[in-house]
Amino acid sequence: MHYAENDFARDRSRPTIVARNGYERLQHSMSNYLPTIYDIKLINTYYQCYDNCPRKLSCQNGGQQDVNNCSRCKCPVGFGGTYCENIVSEIEIDEEMESTSGCDRSMVIGASPINITATAGRSGLYSITYNECAIHLKPAQSGRRLEVTVTSGYGMSSWNCYGAGVDVRVSRDPAMTGIRICRPNTRYQPIVSDGDRIVLNLFSRINYVSFTFTARMI
Repeated sequence: MHYAENDFARDRSRPTIVARNGYERLQHSMSNYLPTIYDIKLINTYYQCYDNCPRKLSCQNGGQQDVNNCSRCKCPVGFGGTYCENIVSEIEIDEEMESTSGCDRSMVIGASPINITATAGRSGLYSITYNECAIHLKPAQSGRRLEVTVTSGYGMSSWNCYGAGVDVRVSRDPAMTGIRICRPNTRYQPIVSDGDRIVLNLFSRINYVSFTFTARMI
């Protein structure tokens, strides 16, 4: 729930909103077509919606109690289960494997770079909500971090990710919106995780989007 970085600008190549010090890598991630899970939490808290749930749940992985079904948690993309405790099945990458494709999965990443290709949406799609999928990445060794680089992007593109893109979630909190990539003619830079995981959240509501990534443990 935020304006895009260049909204109301006479020259759209110059931002009207600038990220605070320390958050520069999120400069192009402003604006969102739909509220985030934390926007929903703030609204539910402000209007005291959680008070309607007689029993409070301890949600995991950034999930929030679903005020429309108090017996479950509302989960970030890529998580499921009553308490958001489950993620998709895990694939351990063999050192000889050079590439893999598909979405909605979990991968253990080693020091050797691996190419990942994934797509969300489809040709002709036009929807109010997003068609989403997620790839969970974690390092093969405890305490190590990950580096991901987008090597190519195809399909829907825009300046503010209105229709489609990828949200590279690098925070230790997997529900926190990350570095959103969708802009045309982008020069992709390596992205390093804050902790020991990255979630690649692909989303599309207009046609489709397809990305290729390179990932490695650092």
